[in-house]
Amino acid sequence: MGRFERKIKQRMQRDVEDFDVWFAKNREKLGNFAAQSDEEEESENGVKKLKKKAKWLIPLAFVLLAVCVTLCFLPVMRGGQAPGSQPALTFGDEAVYNAEMTDEQIREVQAAKPVLSDFYIASGDSVWLIKDDSLVFQRLDAELELTDYYLVTIQIEYNQYYNFIAKYMYEELETETSSGGYQIRYSQVGTDDSGLYLYRMRTEKDGQTIYWEIHCFEESIGQFIEQVFAG
Repeated sequence: MGRFERKIKQRMQRDVEDFDVWFAKNREKLGNFAAQSDEEEESENGVKKLKKKAKWLIPLAFVLLAVCVTLCFLPVMRGGQAPGSQPALTFGDEAVYNAEMTDEQIREVQAAKPVLSDFYIASGDSVWLIKDDSLVFQRLDAELELTDYYLVTIQIEYNQYYNFIAKYMYEELETETSSGGYQIRYSQVGTDDSGLYLYRMRTEKDGQTIYWEIHCFEESIGQFIEQVFAG
C-alpha cells in the first residue's frame, strides 16, 4: 500500500462515525422507509429479525463514506485537472527573464530577417524562459526614415504561449492586407504623448509573428508597409 493510499485509509477511519450516532442523526431523513421496515419486521418475526436486517446498513454506510472520500480526493489523484482538460501552456512575465542584447546579437537578428534591413536598431533585449533557457521573445527599439520618420518597437515572437503584457492589444486590429508574403493586420489607436500618430500592427509569415508599435508624423502607414514588406 502506497503512502497516498494509507493517508486515504487513515482519513476514512478517522471520519467514520458510530452507526448508532449516524442513524439517530439521519432517522428523520430515512422517513417512511425506516418506520415501515420496523413495523413489518416486528409484525412478522419480532425484534430478532429487525436487528438482523439492520446489520446491512453498517457496511453500506462504510461504502458510501468510501465513495465520498474517493470523490473528494479524485481531483488530487488526477493532478487537479478535470477529465479531458489539457495542461495550461501559456505563461507570463513571472516565467521569464530579460537579457540586454549585444550589438553583435542585434546585427545577427537583422541579417537573418530581411524585413529589418532598412532599420536603424538602437537597442534590444531578449526574453528567455527560466525553466529551460529557451528563447521566447526579442524586443528591438528601431528607427526608419522615409518621407516620414518612424519610431518603431519591433517584438519578435519565438514562443506563441508567451503572454507579454500588451499582447491583448494586438488581437482585434481593424485593417487587413498582405505584402511580400506577410499577412498584415493593423489599426491606428490614436496619438502618443508627443502628438505622433500611433499604430499597432501584427504580421505573420512562415509561422512566425511579429508585433509592431509604430509612431509617425503622417496619418498613414501605407508607405511604411510598402517599403518594409514589399521587398
